[in-house]
Amino acid sequence: MERMARDRTGFETNDHGEPKRWSLALALDAQRGDIMPALNALVFARLEGRFDDRAFLASIVGPACPPEVLQRAGELMPRAPEPCILHAAHLLGRARSETELCIAIAHLVSAARIDDADPTPHALRVGVAHLLGAPTDGRIAFRDAVARDPLNHYAYRAMVRLLSQGYRGSHTEALQVARHASAIAPIGSDLHGCLFEAHVEVWRSMRYGDESAAHAYLESEYVRHELDVAFDTWLADDYRPRLGSGPGLGAAALWYFQTGDEDRLHQVRTIIREAEAALRAA
Repeated sequence: MERMARDRTGFETNDHGEPKRWSLALALDAQRGDIMPALNALVFARLEGRFDDRAFLASIVGPACPPEVLQRAGELMPRAPEPCILHAAHLLGRARSETELCIAIAHLVSAARIDDADPTPHALRVGVAHLLGAPTDGRIAFRDAVARDPLNHYAYRAMVRLLSQGYRGSHTEALQVARHASAIAPIGSDLHGCLFEAHVEVWRSMRYGDESAAHAYLESEYVRHELDVAFDTWLADDYRPRLGSGPGLGAAALWYFQTGDEDRLHQVRTIIREAEAALRAA
């Protein structure tokens, strides 16, 4: 079973729908009471340094776990960080109160103590800080995450959302983080998607206040060039989507629909359609 879990969550595939398909299968197993495949997948992701897969997988499986399954996970692996990660992700996805989010933080602190090198607890804490409206805590957690994994997509994406003006931050701060993410991102990295999400958030906020300013933003040569360069570096010929690719791809599709760039819109829509078709066929 362990070898099967490892093969199914390596996500080294040309099938654009494979990562999402397997993550949903693991979530369904967990929902039905079989938590071991997900635990094994999370362990292998940690040991192999696939921290983005680990964080996004936890965010998909955790909310699907009934309380008794989370308890069972702790019984199966009492000294591992994975049950703590899943419990925190469950609360992060379903929390209805500040108390539940504080409990999530406690689980993430426990996970970090078990494996100090793992950036995942810190990356998830940025998401908790976003829900709590605690930017200072989010900044600390973000620094802790990228100190352990400088290219951690989950942490960067959560930080951009935390700092955005729509969440009591500022467009300037959010764009600064997104631009840094894109600047350090290698070819094919979903970190470039953070820049699209940040710019789309700026444009959306303008639409509610000043339609002419929003239109001017779409026409800005500087913004267009910045995003075109990021796009061409991001979605190179050998690009393969991963678990956290969806929001960035969606933001890119929206941007190029609004700006009328039919070639790039077709490129990103093709990737999205292939992933969706593979998922439906599963």
